[in-house]
Order: sequence, then structure tokens, then C-alpha cells
Amino acid sequence: MKKGIRFIAFILILIMTVMGTYQVLSWKDTSGDYLSSTQQLYATEDNLMDVIFVGSSHVYCGINPSYLWDEYGISAFDMSVSGQDKDSSYHTIKEVLKTQSPQVVCVDLYGLLYERHSVLGNEYRNMLSMKTSANSIELVQNYVDEKKGQMDYILRWPIIHTRYKELTEYDFIQYEPSIYGRGYNPNYSLGVSYYPQGALECAESEPLSEDNKEWLDKLILLSEEEDFKLVMFLTPMYLEPAQQKILNGAYEYLSEYGVETLDFNMLSEQVGLDYNADFCDSHHLNRVGSDKLTAYFGEYLVSHNQLTDHRGDEAYYLWDECSKWLEHLDFAHELKQETDWKAFSEMAADYNEDMTIILYLDGTYKESTLGLQEVQEIFGIPESEYDIGGKWIFKNGECVYYMDPGEGNVYGMDLSDANVLWMENDPGKLSQVQINGEPMGCAFNGLTIVVYDNITHQVVDKRGFY
Repeated sequence: MKKGIRFIAFILILIMTVMGTYQVLSWKDTSGDYLSSTQQLYATEDNLMDVIFVGSSHVYCGINPSYLWDEYGISAFDMSVSGQDKDSSYHTIKEVLKTQSPQVVCVDLYGLLYERHSVLGNEYRNMLSMKTSANSIELVQNYVDEKKGQMDYILRWPIIHTRYKELTEYDFIQYEPSIYGRGYNPNYSLGVSYYPQGALECAESEPLSEDNKEWLDKLILLSEEEDFKLVMFLTPMYLEPAQQKILNGAYEYLSEYGVETLDFNMLSEQVGLDYNADFCDSHHLNRVGSDKLTAYFGEYLVSHNQLTDHRGDEAYYLWDECSKWLEHLDFAHELKQETDWKAFSEMAADYNEDMTIILYLDGTYKESTLGLQEVQEIFGIPESEYDIGGKWIFKNGECVYYMDPGEGNVYGMDLSDANVLWMENDPGKLSQVQINGEPMGCAFNGLTIVVYDNITHQVVDKRGFY
């Protein structure tokens, strides 16, 4: 009897250990930096998503669900994965339909232009992100030719077991944007793109390949079986005429079945795109360009469908949280562009909700020609404290701690489950303020400001002025 109990206990402990280890080593992103649209899908309650956008990085860079939420109350979601191929997009839609009943599913046509992943990491993102099920196994069997390769993806352990070399804190704790994010991954960089003149002048079409025809047929059939409206679209990007021929053939084929198509290369003027300002590279929109595209798409959606405005409905709180997260990302980008100390300080002080600001005056700060005394008014620092210097912590606009410059003073506080702030008085050292052991000091004899975001759990910026 006792041996049986011990054996059962051993098996239970073994199962829990294996499950825990798998959770740590498992693949956790679909677009980089632990951001996962599949985790976001699984974190969403059933039957809340009315519009789904499916595709590759062109989708998560180009379509901003928060814009649709803020403007129209549309509960949209980017079910997009880097390099998403045709097989993956089809099975991704099937995964969504397990828990959601979207009215409209908009699918990126870029998958027509390639067959295989060119980046191994993108193959992992598409094959390893979904929960193991008949659907995920069927995806592997459809995409991976070799039997051994199929088993590696189905079992997953042969692929993920080496990840121990690259583990970070977010392999042990949940990355929160992968809960409340809605699939969008904004890119704030400015790159060069080119107007696809040659492609747009191409009126020829090419017959669909068997693979492309099969993919479109499966999508059309799925839309009929699951009763959602299918829309096929192409985000703005540079294309060659040969690629446009393939798309033209698809447009002709889809029109025969009454499927609506939107080619945003052809609609770029109506969208108002600036090829010198709205792209991060020749194939992807940046943050500014994505709002322009989404604005046009939003008008199209509300004029062609009866979509409910869900704003104010508590069940849709994840869309509210995502909008707040995006506001913080926008603020971080704007703050990083500011070079003037006073303007930087005012921006940090004014945008104080869900922010922790660490400020300290060190050394001969009073001799600075910048007029640092104005920091008193900006942050509400008493003159008596400014006169002797020290360190201040502001949280949500309120000063929660002040450390005078006396020798030996130390202080620590948790900023999040994974981030710890440590302060000490040690004149002349840049390590007087640390977050997770990383020095935050920027000025020996002047003003240092560290801005930490309580939503993203990241240091937005740290600056020294002297």
C-alpha cells in the first residue's frame, strides 16, 4: 500500500516538474520580445472578438486594433505572427474559432507570394505558439515534410530544450502585454520605402498555383461553414511586377466568389500615405503609417458591416488596457526625442500616471548654468530639500520617498515582481541608484532623472543634466 502511494506521489511530482519545466522553456513570442498574439488570444474570454486580422508582420505593424477600439468601439484583434505562411494562417483562424465568433475575418494576401519560411525563428513562432491539439498537429503535418521534423514539432521538447541558454525573467513570470495586448506591435522607426510604380502599372495576371488556389478555397469554405465574412487585403509595401501578377490573378479568382479585396498599394493615395514618413522599411508601416491605414480600414468596416460599439462594457476591459499600454509606448517614444532638460522634466512630471520617477541632485549641481533650480517648481520639491540635494521618488505624481544626502543612507523598493530599485548615498559614483543592479546614474554634478513605467515595467529613459 505504502509503495503504491509513493509511486503515485512520484508520478505526480514528475508530471508537475515536467510541466513546470516545459512552461519555462516553451516558445513565448510571435513577433519578438516575448510579445505573443496566441497568449493574448488564450487570455481573452469567449466570443468577444468581432473583427480578426490574420497575417504576418505586415499585419501587426500595419493594423492598430486600439485605434478601432478608441474610435468605434470595435473589438478587433491582430491574430498575426512573424512570417505567417498560408498553412499557418488557415490553422490560426481555426484556433481563433474555437473560442471566438468573429463577424469579419480579414486575411493578409502576402502569403500568396512565398511558400516557405526564410527565417527559422519565424517557423518556430508559427509551429510552436499554439496549444498542442489536433489543429496544431495538423498544421505541422501540412507544413513539415520530413517525419522526424514533424515529430520534433509535435513533441516540441527536441526544439525547446536548448532554450535554457537564453532564459530571462519573462520565462518565469508572465509578460503582461502578452495578456492585454491585442496583437499589435508598433514600430516607431523611420525607414525608406518606395512607391511600387512598376507593380501598380502591371495589369497582367498569372493563373493561381495549386497551393495558392487550395489556400483560397479553404478560406472561402471555412467562412461559409463558420458564418463569417471573409475580406482579403494587402498592406502597403514595395512589390515587383511579377508579384503583382500573382495578386491580380488572386483578385480575379476571389471576385468570382464574391470575396471583397482591398489592395492598399492601389489605395495609398486615399489612405494618405507618405512613403518618406510612414514606413519603417520597404515592406512595413511604422506607428504613424499604421494609424493612417487603420483609419481607412475602420471607415470601411463600419460602412460595410453592422458592428457593435462595445466601449463601456466591462467584459472588454482588455481592449481598454491595451489602449492604455499603447499610450505609454507613445509617451516613451516622444520622451526619448526630447533633448532640453526643462522640457524633458516637464514631460516626465506631467505624464505621471502609472509612472515612477527617480530624481536626484548630486555634487555641484547649484553651479550648473542650466537653471536647475526650476526643478523645484516642476516637481514640487521644497526649497529646503533642493538646497541640500538628495534623491526623490515620485509615484503617480506624488513624492513617496525623499533621501537626504547624509552618508550611509540606503533604501530599496520593489517596482514590480521582476524589478527592484536600490538607492544609497555614495558621492561621486554613478551607481548610487540601481534597478536590478544596473546603475541609473547619468550626472556626477547635476540632475539625474530616471523615468520608470509601471505599466510596461521598463525604464523609459534616464538622463543626466549638468
